[in-house]
Amino acid sequence: MFKVFIKVMLFSLAVTGAYTWYSNSIPQVTSKPPEDIGDLIKPETTSDDLVKFGKKIFYAKGQCTLCHSMGTKGDRAPDLANAGGMAAKRKAGMSAVDYLAQSLYDPNTYVVDGYTPTMPAVYKNPIALSDGEILAVVAFLQSLGGKVTVDGKTKFAVAETARAKVEKPADGPEGLMAKYQCNTCHDMKGTAKLVGPPLSDIGAKKDKAYIKEAIVEPAKVIAEGYPPVMPADYAQKVPAKEIEKMVDYLAGLKGGK
Repeated sequence: MFKVFIKVMLFSLAVTGAYTWYSNSIPQVTSKPPEDIGDLIKPETTSDDLVKFGKKIFYAKGQCTLCHSMGTKGDRAPDLANAGGMAAKRKAGMSAVDYLAQSLYDPNTYVVDGYTPTMPAVYKNPIALSDGEILAVVAFLQSLGGKVTVDGKTKFAVAETARAKVEKPADGPEGLMAKYQCNTCHDMKGTAKLVGPPLSDIGAKKDKAYIKEAIVEPAKVIAEGYPPVMPADYAQKVPAKEIEKMVDYLAGLKGGK
């Protein structure tokens, strides 16, 4: 009986050893975090590389295509297919590069006819592009029908003046809604359909549980007729107490009822 036990143990050890050797012989795949394009933009970055980086940012982190189109008239924001060419003609005495930079840092200074001033300043939350990333987007936009004149050493004066603007935030929860730029995508006072649905009467239609879920897990509660573009990281970016205040505020919006 003892000999049988020893044989079984030896067999088990042999099988285990064989599997261990085989699994360790398989090449291992190392998972790395996604590359942050902003970290790649240096003073020595060339114009061509900036255009490449800017294109990636434009279509991904920048979320520009949520409102802007390429080659067709946009409903929410102007077509940017010829942005570089048009920028030079938009404001007398203003260069194309300065106009494009102004449109990203302080977008509602010059609003294209036929559109409402709803674009957010992209250096602020929730988009939060760095100065380098904005520089890359400007290079990409310049390349669309224009000549790229920026490189990694370019600095924009508007980057400082836009941040220097002192705007007194509204008190209470309305201040929070402004802080996180909710009103750039949602009409808080009326019934206009922007990027997202109007919220002036959300409290009359939905309860607090729904409203909170729409903020922290927006992919689960997409309003009919609207694209699934609500940022999914508010639960990480916004403190829980502020989310609760926003939920209470929105639950109280009942369209004047």
